[in-house]
Parts: sequence; C-alpha cells; structure tokens
Amino acid sequence: CDEVHREMEVRFQKSEALARQLSREAMETLAEHIDTSACPEGAKPVLVFNPLAVHRTEMVVCSADFPEDAVVPDVDVFDGQGNLVEACLEHDHGIQWGYRLPDDRFRETYRRTRVCAGIPMELPPLGYATYFLRPRESRPFALPDSEAMANEFLSVELAPDGTLSVRELASGLTFRGLNQLQDSRDAGDEYNYRAPEEDVTWNLRLEKESQFATPLYQTWELHGGMSDQGALAVRCFVTLGRDSRRVDLRTEIDNRKGNHRLRALFPTDVEADYATVDGQFDLVRRPIRPW
Repeated sequence: CDEVHREMEVRFQKSEALARQLSREAMETLAEHIDTSACPEGAKPVLVFNPLAVHRTEMVVCSADFPEDAVVPDVDVFDGQGNLVEACLEHDHGIQWGYRLPDDRFRETYRRTRVCAGIPMELPPLGYATYFLRPRESRPFALPDSEAMANEFLSVELAPDGTLSVRELASGLTFRGLNQLQDSRDAGDEYNYRAPEEDVTWNLRLEKESQFATPLYQTWELHGGMSDQGALAVRCFVTLGRDSRRVDLRTEIDNRKGNHRLRALFPTDVEADYATVDGQFDLVRRPIRPW
C-alpha cells in the first residue's frame, strides 16, 4: 500500500475511537433519564437503542456486569414492564477489568463478572427498549441430532463442497451453492480490481468445526483456507433463529495473501440487467456487465 493508504488507516482509527466515545457518552446521558424502577431484585438493567427510523424485530446479544464474586450459570430476562421473556445465555466472559473517567478525579478501576444473553426484541423506530437480566440456575438443553438446521420457515444444509443449501418451506424453493468462497488473482491496485490475462480461480471448501445451539437459535462454525501465494484462513458463522425468515452469516478472514480477490457467491435464478447496491446514505443502480 502507498503512503496515502497508510495515513488513511490512522485517520480512520482516530475517527472510530472518537465516534465510539461520543456514542457511549450520549447513550449514558439518555440512560440517566430512563425509568428503571421496575428492575427486579438482583437484576441488572439493559437499555437497547434503535438508531434506525424503522421498527425492528431482532435477536440482540446484550452484555451485563454483575459483582466480581457472582456466579451466573444462566439468566432470567424481564421486559420493561417486569414480564418474563424468553432468552438464553450466550457467553460467560468471566471477570472483566475496566475503568470509569470521572470529571473531578483520576480514573476509577473496577472488576466485574460479565455475561452476554441473546434476547428477541421489539424495538421502536429511533427509540429504545428496557430489559433486566437476573442470574438463575442453568437449564439443560440438548444439541439437535439432525445435520440440518430448520425452523418453520427455512431448512439449511451444508453440502459436501462446503456451500449451503437453503430450502424455503412454504414455496418449496431450494437455493443451492450458496456462500461459495472463490479466490482469484488480481492485477489491479489497492482501489480497483482487474483480472490478469491468465487468471486462475480456486474454490475454498468450508468444513463444520463446531456447532452451538440454544432454544432460540442454532449456529454452525465453519473453517476453511488455502496456502497458495500466502496464507488465507476463513471462519464463517451460520446462524438460523427459531422464528427467523433469514439465515445470518458472519465471516472472519485472516488474509496474509497478496494480489488476489476473495468473493462469496450466492447464485440465484434471477435474470436482470442491473443490480442495486448499498452506498453512503444511498442505493446505487449499476449495470451488470463484465469489466
């Protein structure tokens, strides 16, 4: 990369750090004016903000801090009116160290037991929702025996080549070859892709490394990689919620390979001359043609 690119990385890091701090301070100011008097004894309040101008129904993973000596094998979750809602313990982070920055003195350090819980939420546009997390005894839950993930809307299978097959149960439509990771050479620069005259492509095969299931969702962790012209390691998390009409994918890439392009392909039967893609506060219409 060139000097401009290296300077850009530093500017982005500073901008992100400043944005996180301002966002946290703004949310703390809002939280001070929210009524949490319905918090049950022994519980911790959690406030979730929706910055979008649309109503959202989402599975949200929230963290809560309890005293350092607290034992939290599982949690009960209550909504803002004190009603028990269905949720699941996502992760126990153990004892975490942190600090506060008071306005009138040096920083104050603290140690807390931190856990994360997955909560199905209804979030109003540009609004917030209040929940309360309270420790409870663990509840047994067995992993599903089936090799497929399924709910009342979708069924997901991992094909032998490492791609996904998704069946929409109401219509019977099946989409195969999804999330095909394809790597190829790149003769362009750090801004633009250009295929070389003698291009070569490789398909990465993902394999299931582990699976995690709760009463509310199931997740596969898939691994893959290649060593041609440098190391490339991929981890992909495939999640299907119990009541979800979509499959969520999160991909992590450890890229130590130069001059290449990695793509995730999702073939469909859609025939179109244009594609609509995300832009900064915009949707951009672009023609589909080889370049």
